[in-house]
Amino acid sequence: MVRNLLPKIGFGWTVRSIALVNLVLLGLANVVLRIPPASGRRRRLIDTASLTDWPYVLFVLACFLVFLGLYTPFFYVPAFAAKAGYTPRNEAFYIVMAMNLASIPGRVAPPLLAQRLGSGAALPVMVGTAVALGACALAFIGCRSIASVYAVACLYGFFTGSFFALQPTCFVGLTADMRVMGTRFGMAFTVLSVALLFGSPISGVLQGRFGYAASWIWAGLALSLGSLAILAARAIRAARG
Repeated sequence: MVRNLLPKIGFGWTVRSIALVNLVLLGLANVVLRIPPASGRRRRLIDTASLTDWPYVLFVLACFLVFLGLYTPFFYVPAFAAKAGYTPRNEAFYIVMAMNLASIPGRVAPPLLAQRLGSGAALPVMVGTAVALGACALAFIGCRSIASVYAVACLYGFFTGSFFALQPTCFVGLTADMRVMGTRFGMAFTVLSVALLFGSPISGVLQGRFGYAASWIWAGLALSLGSLAILAARAIRAARG
C-alpha cells in the first residue's frame, strides 16, 4: 500500500489509508474477541523465580540472538537484488512478498512434525529451524541470479514462519506453573523487543561499511548462536528430567 499510494496521494493520505485498514481489521477483531472472566487476582509483572530457571533464561537468550539477525533479509534482500542487477528496483519488493507467502506453510508443517514426534519435540525442531535460518542467511552470499535469490528467500521465509509458530510452544513447554505463563511471556518479549529494535540497524551499518556479505554474515552468526543457546536450554531441561 505504501509503495503504490505514496506517489499518487502523498504521505498524509497514505498514512490515513493504512490507519483505516488497521481500524477496520482491528475493530472487527475486537468485536469477535471473547475474554474469559477475570480471576480477580492481579498477575505479577516479574516472576523472580523465572530468572533462575536456566532452561527458560537460555531460551530467552536464544530468541534474543535469533531476533538480532532474523529480519536482516526482510530489510535488505530487495535492495541487494536490485543493486546486483538481478531484478529491476520497482520489482524487488516482490521478493519480500514471496518470503511472507513461504512463511505460511512454514507455520504449519514443522509444528505438525513436532506434534507428531510427541511431547518435548518442539525444542529439537526449533534447533533445526534456527540452524536452517542461519544457513539460509549465509546462502545469500552465494546468490548470483534472481532465481537463486528467490529460492533462498523462500526457504528463509518458510523457516521464519516455523520459528514464530514454535516459539510460544517452547515457552509453554519450559513452564511448569501455568499461573506464571503470562508473566513469563511478558518478561521474554520485553527483552526480545530490544533485539528487534537494534538487530536490523546493526546489519545496515555493517552493509554500509563492508557490503551486503557483512549483513548476511551478521544474520547467519546471530541465528547460529541462537541455535546453540536453544540446544543448551534443551540439554539442561533434559538433564533435569
